[in-house]
Amino acid sequence: MAIEGTVPGTRTEDAGAEAAVASGARSTAMWLMPIAVVVEVLITIETMRSIGFLPPLVGFVVVLAAIAILGFARPGPRVFLVGGILLLLFVAVNVPFIIDGMRAGVSSSAASGSGRVA
Repeated sequence: MAIEGTVPGTRTEDAGAEAAVASGARSTAMWLMPIAVVVEVLITIETMRSIGFLPPLVGFVVVLAAIAILGFARPGPRVFLVGGILLLLFVAVNVPFIIDGMRAGVSSSAASGSGRVA
């Protein structure tokens, strides 16, 4: 005998979360991954505008945009897992550039304001 709104064969504790996902009620955590992906896509697009067109970045933008669309349209554990792993991978790929930028710091002309054109 199954309770209406639950998946047969699941425990009662798990059924509530699955029923909430199926009925459209979403927790704050379920909104965070797709929003984080959208923010990352926007940052990547802005980066490409400043440094130029790079095919690997375009590939990441396309894949991340697809994950964001899936996260909003069809939320599910697999989408969140894949999205989280891709976001971690993307950040891990960028860590060397982040560290290099932190080592370089701000140039003296930018810090003193002498780099401005009147």
